[in-house]
Amino acid sequence: MREAIGFCKQELEINAMIDLDLKYEERVNFEKCLTENYLMKHGMDYFGKRDLIYIDLYGKNDVRRLTTTSIDAE
Repeated sequence: MREAIGFCKQELEINAMIDLDLKYEERVNFEKCLTENYLMKHGMDYFGKRDLIYIDLYGKNDVRRLTTTSIDAE
């Protein structure tokens, strides 16, 4: 899921972390990107057998930035 989110964020040049920061058109384009590049390509159960998928807009790179610590030596 994180790979798909990261791919579509990069493809659509979206920097938002939550869906509330997206305009309607961006939401539609994001859903279209996920559908065309993952669901249609890899099967409709690519993200698991669900009727609804919650997406938090954190791609792999976003999670990596949040979970790694950079300590600068002085």
